[in-house]
Amino acid sequence: MIIPALTHAQSNLFETAISVNGSAISNYEIDQRIRFYETLGVSGDLKAFSEETLINERIYMQAAQKAGVSISNREINEEATAYAAGRNLTLTEFLSRLEEFDVNKETFFEFVEAGLSWRQIVRNRFSARAQDINLNEVDERLELEFKQTSRSVNLREIGIPIDTANPEQSRLIASEVINAVNSESDFDQIARSYSIINSSAQGGAIGWINYNDLNEAVLSLVAATPPGRVTETLELNNVIYVFFVVDKQAETSKVEPIVTEFATLQLGAANSNLVESIIQQSNSCFEFEQAASVLPQENFQKLAVLSEQSLGEFAAIINVLDTNEITQTVSNDGVPTLIMLCKRVFTPDIDSRVSVLNSIQQQRLDLLASSYLENLKASAIVIRN
Repeated sequence: MIIPALTHAQSNLFETAISVNGSAISNYEIDQRIRFYETLGVSGDLKAFSEETLINERIYMQAAQKAGVSISNREINEEATAYAAGRNLTLTEFLSRLEEFDVNKETFFEFVEAGLSWRQIVRNRFSARAQDINLNEVDERLELEFKQTSRSVNLREIGIPIDTANPEQSRLIASEVINAVNSESDFDQIARSYSIINSSAQGGAIGWINYNDLNEAVLSLVAATPPGRVTETLELNNVIYVFFVVDKQAETSKVEPIVTEFATLQLGAANSNLVESIIQQSNSCFEFEQAASVLPQENFQKLAVLSEQSLGEFAAIINVLDTNEITQTVSNDGVPTLIMLCKRVFTPDIDSRVSVLNSIQQQRLDLLASSYLENLKASAIVIRN
């Protein structure tokens, strides 16, 4: 009575659970893969994960056969040895551990072969496209990593209600507020007297806030305002807001430019129409210099500094600008000024640039491989029994 039951159990274990383009995946293979992932400490729905990876691997091997890709036993053994070494084990030790979990060594070697086959297909098919990257893209990546540096600002705020019957009077009051502030203590007193928002009891103090948590309009004002100064006004929901920038700070980035090139133009008594015209004409530092020629030559200055510490009073503003981006601010001397970031030059160390280049190439290769796999899966006939 026992023998037929065992035979039936074995029959179910080796029956086909999933078919991928006619290639069978048995219940036994799924069970083996679940045990394999348990050995590695993988958590989650291991049955679903095992089925999905086995389906992918069938597609890998079918694509390899079609492309004429074959992996030698030596390559499989070397990859298996490296895989075990990644877990601080020899291959013999790793296979012994698998055996403790009742995982057949063939299960592991098939897993290794499928991965090697797929990587070879991807290299053969997409390597040339992935490597077609110029150094400008390296600079863009370095620029992006620099721009992702965490930056924050210590702010105070005043909110003045807009009288809908006489909005100009409200704007006049806001303007007088700006003109009356010469220090943080001035702003504190005015906020307690005139501000209608909750922070008024604390002299308008908001405290430190990350740039990412500021809405775009506020960020634009704050970025263009050096510490110790009042921003321009912002009208929002029938309230006129004014901010005092107490201080700014940035967490140290792993990627720092060795040279930052920027240009400034002191506006003097230039009217708003002229300023707007200069801004509109300035899509690069060269164009900025050309547009600035309508003002005295000494008003325009182009600098290349060797470190962030050399950026002086405009450091906080320049550090949030993109290349060829222009903004208006006020210098510490109270002079209205236009600033444009011309470029940042990052490490000249060839090894560092090659490392970034390799990273970009690998990411592009991974993206191409993922898209190719999705196409293969979309056209595959997968039947679950």
